[in-house]
Amino acid sequence: MSLNALCDVDNYPITRKVYDFHSSSKNTIAFPSSCKRSASKAAQPLQDPYMVKRISDYLVSLDKPWAYRMNAIWCLGVIAGCRASAMVRHGKDGRIDPDDDYTPMYIRDVLSTPTKFKERIVLHERKTGKESSILLVPFVKEAIALYLKKCRPGFKLSEPLFNGREAPYQAIEVRTVNNDMAKIKKALNIQTNFTSHTMRKTFAHYSAAIIMKLRQEGLEFGSENDLSIINVSTCHYDKKLTRHYAGWSTEMADAARNELSKYFEAPQTLPQVTRLHELATQFQDDDTDYFEEQI
Repeated sequence: MSLNALCDVDNYPITRKVYDFHSSSKNTIAFPSSCKRSASKAAQPLQDPYMVKRISDYLVSLDKPWAYRMNAIWCLGVIAGCRASAMVRHGKDGRIDPDDDYTPMYIRDVLSTPTKFKERIVLHERKTGKESSILLVPFVKEAIALYLKKCRPGFKLSEPLFNGREAPYQAIEVRTVNNDMAKIKKALNIQTNFTSHTMRKTFAHYSAAIIMKLRQEGLEFGSENDLSIINVSTCHYDKKLTRHYAGWSTEMADAARNELSKYFEAPQTLPQVTRLHELATQFQDDDTDYFEEQI
């Protein structure tokens, strides 16, 4: 049989079907299950360790209600490693989500009395339906206390922690957090994708370095190549992993968050992260003219 006959798709029904599929006007593109078309727009962790505190200082310097609120959300988010929907309402295109009463934080979640913080908070992860117990470190307490003092005089424990001026008895939505973060991105000229998920990724990014530091001091976090404490702390789906580490995850997570809090206040306390940043950006401002004629 000639090559031309084989290529004559009209003579062979099966070949015809394959041809039609690949020449379809739908222009179907196959994506791996772990890869989405929006991957290029995915939030990134902050690579500059000094930016966490700089963002906090910038928000406080604005002396505006939205900025004090965003500072409290920012400090809590980078320490807790939770999704934004665990702190505020998720919302659906501006409509109230039926599940929203399950997720927003209330002032009673962080304060036992109007002047006393709880030792820990319980965050409800709306996406996974899980709960995580988070130690309230000074870095977070200071930001929340400043926000309540400046923006919520006479607050009630039954009120949402992060509310809006137009609806004080209703928590803000995730899109409001993203809008506020867009202001930060523009003001501080942040070049990477910067959204509410940046807080979660920044927590995971620096927790890895903190765990390495604690390992060097002799603390055991499971196998040397396993950063599973991050998976547990960020409430991922792996239930087997959560059960496996349930016996020690709380204490180790508290240790990591305490160290992380101190590090965000003073990044130089973790030299290897600063050194990594120096190496990663050493050619960032390279102004060499590579097209200059060589003599």
